[in-house]
Amino acid sequence: MTDNEIIKANSLLKKLEEAYNAYFDTSKGMPYDIDTTLRETAICLENSLNEINRQKAEIESLIKLNSLESEIVAEKHKEIERLQGYNENLQTANTVLSNEILDIKAEAVKEFAERLKIRFAGTISCNAGAIYNAADKILKEMVGEDNSSLANKNN
Repeated sequence: MTDNEIIKANSLLKKLEEAYNAYFDTSKGMPYDIDTTLRETAICLENSLNEINRQKAEIESLIKLNSLESEIVAEKHKEIERLQGYNENLQTANTVLSNEILDIKAEAVKEFAERLKIRFAGTISCNAGAIYNAADKILKEMVGEDNSSLANKNN
């Protein structure tokens, strides 16, 4: 039987019991087996109805819990997306800062090489071209071929 059929049968059984009580004087009684059968059936249907109602309440509770859990999962997914965006922004900022640091370092090395050239050019009477070439070579080794162009434009 389905839940609805059991509920309908229980309702009919209650009506039957009411009619039975109204029609028969229960103090005189009916034959034992009919009376016992009706009462046991009523108890069985009542217990079935109680179990159905308990299960329905449990199902409703689980549905609410599932809905709440779904909301929590959706919120966590939004938080993950937000944090992923934040992480991407941090990675971009880190890349920019790393490049800026490398550029600043290259500029500092170039400035050092230029100052070295100027200082030695005025104090050493030997081949200034050799000193310039050595400083340029060191500069190229330290900052790379492309970044040493500043030193070459002053020659």
